[in-house]
Amino acid sequence: MKQALKQTDKAELTVQDSGCKKIIQDLSKIGQGMVPPEQREMLDTFIQYFYTNPSMELFERTSHKDVAKALVDLWQFFQKRTPGDTSMRIFRVTPTADQAFAERIVIDIINPNMAFLVDSMYGLLERLGTKARLLFHPIYQVTRDGKGILQSIEPPQAQGQRELQESFIHCEIVDNTSDELIEALKQELPKMIDDITKANVDWIAMRTQALSCVKEI
Repeated sequence: MKQALKQTDKAELTVQDSGCKKIIQDLSKIGQGMVPPEQREMLDTFIQYFYTNPSMELFERTSHKDVAKALVDLWQFFQKRTPGDTSMRIFRVTPTADQAFAERIVIDIINPNMAFLVDSMYGLLERLGTKARLLFHPIYQVTRDGKGILQSIEPPQAQGQRELQESFIHCEIVDNTSDELIEALKQELPKMIDDITKANVDWIAMRTQALSCVKEI
């Protein structure tokens, strides 16, 4: 199942299924009880825009409390990103006896929003002989202080400052959870991000030049 959250023209990311919408609201309420009061409003924004058009199947095998805990863990990871750097973690999740989900490898990446991120991720996984069971790609409009600590979070604005947009990739792999794959991901993902960064610099320059040529014509 490929689940990728994308920015719409109006920058309004909506969940169409009313049942899913209610579940996400419940997850936010549960999660807000797990964080300090001053973080609750921002956490609600984080959770509400993390999903778009999910299926009910997504929430059927795991308790709402466990899903909320996982979202709060993602939120805590999102709290800090060193300016100019990519925040990344790769780890294995092994369920306890009372959890009805399979062992999995989790990849979390926080990066300035750029083109080609999701397609490159799918391409890398295919090259490594695996695939994503789940992949979410929310985009947020954020401000951070000089140390990279999150100060504010909003849904992406269609006309907002692109340099303030951050991309969060959350990917789960279940068909191969080996140590070998984890090591390969740790080696290859930084290279992928570096290639994407360079490609975006070149792409923006080429696009600017092309627009300049069109104006001259």
